[in-house]
Amino acid sequence: MNEENLSQLRDQSIETMGQTLFDRFAELLDDDQETAKALHSEWVVDGQDPEEDDYEFIFVQEISL
Repeated sequence: MNEENLSQLRDQSIETMGQTLFDRFAELLDDDQETAKALHSEWVVDGQDPEEDDYEFIFVQEISL
């Protein structure tokens, strides 16, 4: 996979991860406050949405034993 394709895959993965967590958070907000808070804390770093600030996501190509 070339660097451009890898960059596009990373961007798409971050977008998908953020949207998935947000959607689930929104579903749980009224019914399960503790789980909603846990999901929120998985995405938000020091009170900042990483997509709205200058954060770097780390991708590991493969982990195997």
